[in-house]
Amino acid sequence: MKRVYLLVSESSLDRESLQKAFASVFASLSFPSDKEAVGEGESDALYALEKGISVYHHETGSNLIVLAVHRFDGFSAKLAHEALSFLPNKASFMSDVILHELRYGDYSSLSFLSALFADLPQEIMETALEYLRHDRDALSASSSLYIHRNTFLYRMKAFKKMTMLDVRDYHDGLLLELYTGLLKRN
Repeated sequence: MKRVYLLVSESSLDRESLQKAFASVFASLSFPSDKEAVGEGESDALYALEKGISVYHHETGSNLIVLAVHRFDGFSAKLAHEALSFLPNKASFMSDVILHELRYGDYSSLSFLSALFADLPQEIMETALEYLRHDRDALSASSSLYIHRNTFLYRMKAFKKMTMLDVRDYHDGLLLELYTGLLKRN
C-alpha cells in the first residue's frame, strides 16, 4: 500500500542531500516550500525512512521530521511542524502527533478532524466505526449492521475515497477513533 510522506526541516532543505538520503524510498519528491518536501512511498518503509533521516541529519546537521499523512494539506503541515519540536529526526504518524497534543491538553486538531469527517454520510461513518469495533473483521461488522457484505465493502471504499484514509491501517483507523473519542468528550 502506498502512503504520502511529508518531510519538514527546521531550516531550508538541502534538496540534493535529501534526495540522496531517501533514494530507496521515494522515486521523486515535490517541494511545496523551502522547508517542506512531499513524497509517496510504501507504507512499510519505516526502517528506510529512519535510516534516511539519520543520513540527512548527519550530512546537513539539520533536524528533520518525516510524517506519514493521508494527503498534504494544512492539517498535515500543522502536525509535521509541531512534531519537529518534540520528535526531531523521527519518522512518525499523524495519530502520534495528535496523541502527544492530547497528552498536554491541546485540542487544536479537533477542528481539523471534524472537517475531515464532516461531510461523510452517517451510514458510511457508522460502517467504518463498526469495522473498528469488530477488530477489523469485515464479516462480523457487516453482520452486526445487518447489511450484505458487498454493501459493507462498498461503504468502506466510499469512506476511503471521501477521506483518503484506509481504516484497515492501524494509524488511519486511530485517527477516526481519536475523532469519535474527542466528540464524546466534548
